[in-house]
Amino acid sequence: MKKIQALALAAFVLAAIPGAADAALVRLVQAGNQMPSGGWCDANGQSLAANSSRSYQLQGRIDGAGYSSINGKIRMKTQTDKFEWAAGSEPAVTFTEYASSPNTFSIKAKAGAPAGTHTIDFVAVDANNGESEVKSCKITVTGGGTPPDLKITFTAPVTNADVPASQSVTFTLKLENIGQTAMPSGVTIALRRFDHTGTGMSTEIGSPQTVSALAGGGSNNISFTEATRPGPTGTASVTYLYKVLITPSSYTDVNPSNHLATRSVRYVAAQAGATFATLKETFQHARCTTCHGFSAASSTKPGHSTSGCTGCHSSAAVGVSNWHAPAASFDLRGKTDAQLCAMAKTAPAGKTVAQHLKNDELIKWAISDGRVPNGTTLQKAPPANLTTWNQRVDAWIAGGMLCQ
Repeated sequence: MKKIQALALAAFVLAAIPGAADAALVRLVQAGNQMPSGGWCDANGQSLAANSSRSYQLQGRIDGAGYSSINGKIRMKTQTDKFEWAAGSEPAVTFTEYASSPNTFSIKAKAGAPAGTHTIDFVAVDANNGESEVKSCKITVTGGGTPPDLKITFTAPVTNADVPASQSVTFTLKLENIGQTAMPSGVTIALRRFDHTGTGMSTEIGSPQTVSALAGGGSNNISFTEATRPGPTGTASVTYLYKVLITPSSYTDVNPSNHLATRSVRYVAAQAGATFATLKETFQHARCTTCHGFSAASSTKPGHSTSGCTGCHSSAAVGVSNWHAPAASFDLRGKTDAQLCAMAKTAPAGKTVAQHLKNDELIKWAISDGRVPNGTTLQKAPPANLTTWNQRVDAWIAGGMLCQ
């Protein structure tokens, strides 16, 4: 079969639908880019929203003798990063010598097509992949931008949190569309509990939640509560892995890995007798109360200031990289056991109680170090041993962080 271009097949035009009558006004030419209304793909220059489709008429003919019809296709030569055939493939066409009946095809602006006017080059293609001369027209896209990109992160609880036997857990998820175009509606988020390996049977936590279609740059928070603690009985502890699942399963966007949020939680069983009494002597010791009263109005510490601590208390001098004074609201002096216990349960943002009490540099300094800038070493806070201290903290948390 001869190539379409060899036969000078070719001229085809686009006209908007509705308004098919406008197509009759278009003159089929062998060369050039004669299009209606200043080169638009339709007669009226109507816009096309990003991530949506519209129908257009494409007309081609055999401009020469010798063939009554040729089977071929219409091909989009340019702007394929922004536009695509809505049907998913190049439309098949039977070209004739007179091309009296235009063909109708649907063109889709991709989700990431930027707003603005874009010129698309089309060609007619024969069965041997021969191409006609180019015909161009313009389509204006509205509401364009980078495609939706749903990012899901846990904001609570913190990773690898230790949860006491008596405490339920609320999982808070932050949903962010970090793309510029809106995500589709009808997306449902579910939370399921697996064993620590993330495999095997799973249990749904609460009820799945259908989220509103987030606009580009928009965010939302949703929560699920593990009301009945799945933890162990007796003195055992167990870790579970919680996974976010999205339905419909067909939902996808430019970065599916952003959906794969997980969070591990260790449930610690109650242990009899592990009350705050095992910790209070530490909180009442001078290694703790001296600093935890430093910012209060009643504090007297000659030669010291609440700012610039690291000038003297440097990492080299005391083994702590961020020496600082606690807020006045955490003054430990003169507090009852119940008040001290309540303070001990208050961890800094982003940390669990266990992470704060066992990993904080200043707490570890008070219990196991005691060096000060003048080169001397002060008496350590009890139990003066980090292993013993960590065991006491674990036992207190496992027992439900009791204050009596």
